[in-house]
Amino acid sequence: MIAFHGTSLYGKVDRVKGLFHVATLFFHVDWIPIIPRKSYLILEGGGKRSYTAIPIRLSAKSVLFAWGRLLALVGGCFVLPVACIISASEIRGAAGQSLAATALLSPLVALALFVLSYRFGQASPERALELAQLAGVEPETLARFFAERMTAEDEDRLRNLAAEQVDSGPSSP
Repeated sequence: MIAFHGTSLYGKVDRVKGLFHVATLFFHVDWIPIIPRKSYLILEGGGKRSYTAIPIRLSAKSVLFAWGRLLALVGGCFVLPVACIISASEIRGAAGQSLAATALLSPLVALALFVLSYRFGQASPERALELAQLAGVEPETLARFFAERMTAEDEDRLRNLAAEQVDSGPSSP
């Protein structure tokens, strides 16, 4: 049996489309993320393999999303349905039927959770501003990105955050 192992980036979170995202370098076996090593802020470039990686502290969100996506795919699409089918074959009546229904529905729920994990993995305006400072991305570039997507509540929250940063900045003599 051949086992592929090495390191690869998993757990894409805090994404600002076209600008950057956070991912964690994992030691993997057969492309299953096992041990998180280091998180990076990935600056998206022009091509699929063209990017710049800035080391950051280990991102718990990235690690949890990587393992959660793995759990959704492997557990929800394979392990749970097979376990339910095996159990349903030995149990008769309503309990067996509910296990069979679970075997049919669990892959759909798991795939929905997998897809939604990318939706919930988007960066909040505050997190995007924090990452933009690390990456050297101008706030104006970030503002253009969020201008179309922000609600009035998001705008107020970001305005207050910016005011706090200005107030806590170094004072001039």
